[in-house]
Amino acid sequence: SSSSSSSSFRRRATRNATLFVGGGYFHCDNATSVLVFYPDDATRYPLVAFAPGDLEHEAGWGVESRYAPFLRTIAERGFVVAAPLSDGGWCAAAPYDQQLVIRLARGDHPHNTSAFWRARVDLARGVGLLGVSMGGLAAIDNAARLPDVAAAVAVAPFWDGRHAMLRELGADPMRRVACPTMLVLGGDDTWVPPSFGRALYARLPSVVPRAYAVVDGYVHHTIRASPTAALATAAFFACIIMPAQDDAVTHSECRVMERAFAVANTTSSSSLPASDDAVRRQPPLGLALEPGVYETASLPP
Repeated sequence: SSSSSSSSFRRRATRNATLFVGGGYFHCDNATSVLVFYPDDATRYPLVAFAPGDLEHEAGWGVESRYAPFLRTIAERGFVVAAPLSDGGWCAAAPYDQQLVIRLARGDHPHNTSAFWRARVDLARGVGLLGVSMGGLAAIDNAARLPDVAAAVAVAPFWDGRHAMLRELGADPMRRVACPTMLVLGGDDTWVPPSFGRALYARLPSVVPRAYAVVDGYVHHTIRASPTAALATAAFFACIIMPAQDDAVTHSECRVMERAFAVANTTSSSSLPASDDAVRRQPPLGLALEPGVYETASLPP
């Protein structure tokens, strides 16, 4: 079956699977499997490849236990979300592990799981990249590096210039990003404060479709638990990554996202024109966001 439009932004029943890949494929923490959340129907959906943050400082926490609600919420809105399954989560090779998830979906691996991906993933319009904390930096790096990325979302991208990963990247990847990109931050994050996120956002090329969200009341290690972080991420991917069979692309999801942002934006919702009273009272179906600061620029018409 081919993809179907997600313009209603409705929730879908989902399932998850752990696919064994084998040792020596992923680089971080000897991960041997990939965790996948996907809609439980016969339709094929776009792929979102996920890069987690550093989990080593929280013993007993892994990718599944820490990120499952976040990733499942995105899958419910019409995406196949896949992540290397490890206990430590992040390492300097995180960008490459994110690339390996995409290779798996293409069937480019000797431990052949291609039948699973063929039945569920539509790669025709490119893939989405998603990362949290240091994984957000991995997503930005791959957005600048890979040719077939449709959109990227970095949640609280931890940007420590002392880290070896940044030295390996060389030139600032933000200025090399060519795909639509969104940054999501916690309003009370002291590791990646909104002022720093704003500076990163400003370094994106001006022609790149982009969005910026700061969700009030969240810190660095809780932003992953924000329903808004997941919903805004899914909305941005839905805005950009359109179903492959749609010949006349209208990007109606972008209008839904813009309306939801206007309702939730603490800096502008009170100044919405009188004609938008109904919008203020009733956000778009499925996209009721927590208060914060929300912006978009150059989204598709």
